[in-house]
Amino acid sequence: MNINGKMKKLTLLSFAALLAWNSTAAAVTLTGTIDETTPLADDVGVYEGDALAYGWCWSDDRADVRPFTVSVTGTYGFANLEVSEDSESLFVQINTQPGPNYLPLINADTYGLSPVAAAPEGSLDAGTSYYFVAVTACTGGAFPLNFSVDLLGDGEVSINASGAATRARTLRPVRYTLAPDLIPSNVPTCSGSKFVSGFQIVGGGEISWYVDNSKKDECFDVDVNILPEGVNAKDMAAVLALLNQALDVYRLQ
Repeated sequence: MNINGKMKKLTLLSFAALLAWNSTAAAVTLTGTIDETTPLADDVGVYEGDALAYGWCWSDDRADVRPFTVSVTGTYGFANLEVSEDSESLFVQINTQPGPNYLPLINADTYGLSPVAAAPEGSLDAGTSYYFVAVTACTGGAFPLNFSVDLLGDGEVSINASGAATRARTLRPVRYTLAPDLIPSNVPTCSGSKFVSGFQIVGGGEISWYVDNSKKDECFDVDVNILPEGVNAKDMAAVLALLNQALDVYRLQ
C-alpha cells in the first residue's frame, strides 16, 4: 500500500504462513496518520528502584489506540508494515491495556532489532478486549507519520471504530524494596517466533521464568517453571500465595 506516495515497506516474512494456516482468515488493514493532534504517549519503561532500567523516548511520542476483539481463539499477528519515509520510528503492538508497553503481546516495528520483548505473532482469546497501538519512538516530533499494517489470524478481527485514543499506563512495581522483581513477561519458545504469556522473577543476577500448566508441553528457549494446575500466571494473588516470598510486583499503573 502507498499512502500519500511516501511509504517504506517492512515485510514480516516469519508471519507469511498465517493465511496458509486458515484460508478463511481475512486480513484487516489498519491505516492512520499520527501528528500533533494524536494523544501523547505516557512514560513507558521498566524501573529498578527509582531508576529507569529500560526507557522510551516519550517527550514527543504519540500513540494511536484502537480497541478490538477476535472471533476465534488462535494465532494472530502483523504483516506488511509500512511507514512514511521521513518518519521511520514506529511500533505497532497488541496489548491488553490501552497504550504502548515494553511487554506487549504482539509487536512489530521499523527498528529491525526491537528492544521490546515480543514477536510479530502470538495467541489471542475470543471474548477478550485487546488494543491495537501504533506508537512513535524517538521521532523528535517528525510529524505527520503515515502508517499501514495488516492484522490477521485464525479468525475475524473486529475493530471498534468508536474507540478513542487513550493515555497509556506505565509498568511499575507496586513498591520499591530489595526483594526480587516479579514482572509479567512473554516467554520465548523454541520456534523463535512464538511467545507464551507468563512472568519472570529477576533477582540476584538470575532470571526465573514461569508459565501456566496448560503450556507444559511447549518447547521453550529458556528454562521454565511450570505452575501447578489451577494457578494462572495472571492471577497475582494465587501466584504470590504459591511462591510465598517477598517480591516487588510490577503492574500497569
